[in-house]
Amino acid sequence: MRTVITSTAFQPYRSRLNNHDHNYCVAEAFYDAVIAGKVTPETDRIYLPVFWANSYHEHVDGVGYPFRAIPQLQKFLDNSLLSSEKYFTVARCDEGIYEEIPSNLLVFGAGRFSDISVPLTSNVPYTPPAANLKYLATFAGCIRCGGPNPSEERPAQSANNPDGIGTQVRQAMQSAFERVDECKINDIRNGGTDKAWRSMTSMMSQSRFCLAPRGYAPTSFRLYEAMALGSVPVYISDEFITPFDGELDWSEFCVFCKPEEIEQLPQHLKNIPESWRQKALTRLKELYTSHFSLRGTCQQIARRLTGGRA
Repeated sequence: MRTVITSTAFQPYRSRLNNHDHNYCVAEAFYDAVIAGKVTPETDRIYLPVFWANSYHEHVDGVGYPFRAIPQLQKFLDNSLLSSEKYFTVARCDEGIYEEIPSNLLVFGAGRFSDISVPLTSNVPYTPPAANLKYLATFAGCIRCGGPNPSEERPAQSANNPDGIGTQVRQAMQSAFERVDECKINDIRNGGTDKAWRSMTSMMSQSRFCLAPRGYAPTSFRLYEAMALGSVPVYISDEFITPFDGELDWSEFCVFCKPEEIEQLPQHLKNIPESWRQKALTRLKELYTSHFSLRGTCQQIARRLTGGRA
C-alpha cells in the first residue's frame, strides 16, 4: 500500500487531549497498525496519514473551541494530492474535516460528513458484564457540552455555541432521569483526569443500560465505552451514526431514542425484558473485538479497502 509522505506536524500524538483513554484514537491506531504491518490492505488508494482531530486540538486558539481549518494543512492537501490518483484517510473528528478536501479523497470518519462511518471508539478493553448491577441507567460526562444548531452543510469551523443541540439533548436527559430510582446522572466538567475516568467507568460497569447522548456532534464516546464495559448502550440523538449498518443490525444490541422521546425513556428502559438485554450483551461480546475495538475498527477499514467496498 502506498502512503503520502506527511509532516509530523500533522501527526501529533495525543497532545492536549483528555488525560484518559480517549486520547488514543482510530487515526493513530490505524497508522500504527500500518507501520507495524498489522493491516496491509491491497488497494489502489493511497493512504493519507493525517491525525485530523489531534491537529485541530494543537491549533486551537486559546482553550476550547472553536476548531477550524488549518491553513498549513490545507496547503499541504492542495500541493500533495494529485487529481490522477485516489486516496483515503482515517479521521476521528466527530464533526468532520474542516479543510476543503478533493473528491478523490475517501474519508473513513467517526462523525458527520464522512464517506464511510467508523466507530468513535477509544482504547478501552472489553470487560464482561458484572453479575450484581447497582443501576438501571447511568450517564457520566459533561451536560453543557455545546454544539451547533442542526445543519446539513459541512462546517468550516466548529460552532462555539454552549447552548447548542448537544447541550439541549443532555439537559433533557438529565431532567428525565435525575429523580428516577436506580438511575444516576453525573455531570463531570473535567472528564480528563484519571480519577474522573475511573469514577465514570466504575459507574457505567454497574449499569444495565448506559446513556449515550449525542455531544457536540451526533455521535458519542459513551456509545462504545458502554459496549466495552458490559452494558447496553442507549443512543440519544437527533441524528444516528451507526457504523457498519449495512452489515450489522444495531437494534439487536442498542436502544435508540430521539429527543422528543426522552421524557418517556426511563419507563421504556424499565419495560425492556431482561431476556432481550442478555441477548444484546451476548451480541456485543461477539462484535466488540471484531468491529468496535480500535483493533477491530482498523481491521474493518482494511477489509473494506481490500474488498473493493471503498
